[in-house]
Amino acid sequence: MNSTTKTITDIEYKSLEGFQKKFYSRKAGSKKTVPLKYYYNPQKESWNNHISVKLGVERADGNQSHYEFSKLYSYISRLYSVIKLPEIKVAKEYQSIVRIAYTPNLAHHIHGKAGFHAGDGLCQSITPSSLDDYRVTHIKNIKDYDHGIGNIPELQDFSDRLPPKILKFFPPWFFNLNKKLVFPLYEECLENGKIYLMHEYNLDISKLIRVEAIIGEDGKEFKPVKFKMEYLEVDTPLKIKTPEVWCIYANISDDEKNFRINNKKNNVIDYVDIIEIPHNDYKQLGDNLSIILNSSLPVMGISWKAINRQSELKNNHSNYTTNVDNLKLGHNPIYMSELKYGNLVRVSPREHYHFDEIYPRIYFGHTPYDKGYNFYYYDYEPTTLSNGHTVVFDKMSNSSVMLNCTLDDTSEVRYENIRHKKKIISDLVNDAPKKLYIQDEESQKKNSPQFKVIATLYVKKRLIFDKKTKKFFVIGDKLSYDNYIDAKSRK
Repeated sequence: MNSTTKTITDIEYKSLEGFQKKFYSRKAGSKKTVPLKYYYNPQKESWNNHISVKLGVERADGNQSHYEFSKLYSYISRLYSVIKLPEIKVAKEYQSIVRIAYTPNLAHHIHGKAGFHAGDGLCQSITPSSLDDYRVTHIKNIKDYDHGIGNIPELQDFSDRLPPKILKFFPPWFFNLNKKLVFPLYEECLENGKIYLMHEYNLDISKLIRVEAIIGEDGKEFKPVKFKMEYLEVDTPLKIKTPEVWCIYANISDDEKNFRINNKKNNVIDYVDIIEIPHNDYKQLGDNLSIILNSSLPVMGISWKAINRQSELKNNHSNYTTNVDNLKLGHNPIYMSELKYGNLVRVSPREHYHFDEIYPRIYFGHTPYDKGYNFYYYDYEPTTLSNGHTVVFDKMSNSSVMLNCTLDDTSEVRYENIRHKKKIISDLVNDAPKKLYIQDEESQKKNSPQFKVIATLYVKKRLIFDKKTKKFFVIGDKLSYDNYIDAKSRK
């Protein structure tokens, strides 16, 4: 181990507060106990039954919808959403010149931003961007998942009619991700507080439908254009109906419930949440950018993508590639990436295929299903409950953590062009070939789409259902932990 590697190891481990190191201890606080990474303790299953209930929805401010959970049951076991799409037709006067289709990953964008709340705390957040990450990493049966979220020919292929469809999918709430994770509703600390979901849906038809229009006199070529409501029949609804949210509750026996209530041991749940950090400016191919990564919570991994602005304006969402009209034909616009702790290089500058192919194959067992997704995790098993390496960026020796990126074309054509241009420059002399080369790059940049890079930090949190204080705590950073210790000391 060289001095630089030893320095990185030291500052990453020392970035964790004492309580954050307990994420890795089986028996926190015991000096005689060594944390074990490879450990499994089998336990017998208890009796339980499941009941599916449609949650009632209450309107809140703006587009927010509020779903409250019932405490008549023992646990929240699973949660799924049902989205009912209406039939949509192109108006007769436009049928010969206009075709329509939904955006890719339709259910993700209808789902919008959402938060799971318990008591006074926000436990977990989900966004369309994090749903896109989830799809390309955690899903094994992608055909089945895509069918549920609307990535099917009837909704994605351009035509003059979109049929009525029902979308169904399980958002990645922490209790949806593992059979052993459930949210207890019987705890005394939750008696006086509400447990609910808060959704900011994207229900406007005008933000979900792509449009193609005929160009040219022969009427054979179509080009994507901005959506206009006048293209649709006059009786077309302006909004999709508010989605249904169904909860699968679990009940346990009274004997087990009384045992758990009277047990002095706290219920503790470790899980993963997100922090999204977008870059402030739009960039083009050939540009460099830096994003400061701030987090007082333990970071287990980072994803970053470049949102194609021109594609987004045409409702072609979830497009993180160089192709404005078709993400399947595009390439990752982030050519080079680097991670630095102040002046210390943590991940040296390296080309995109490390982050969008090689590392994801290590972390998730496969490469992302679409291009443009970049990942770097501190642990090789990010999908398990026992991942063993996190870093608190705000504690990194008083230095900013920087993600540096260079945007450029990452297609195979790009590499061929570079080799061809280098040969031309080596064969010619003086300034002429240099000017030719620069002009070519400037032309490419002028025609390049604009991109907004967004980084997502995947951070660890802990829920504590405290028996002593009879309160519920969401813990991840030092402030939340100090508040927890203070509350316990006053009892």
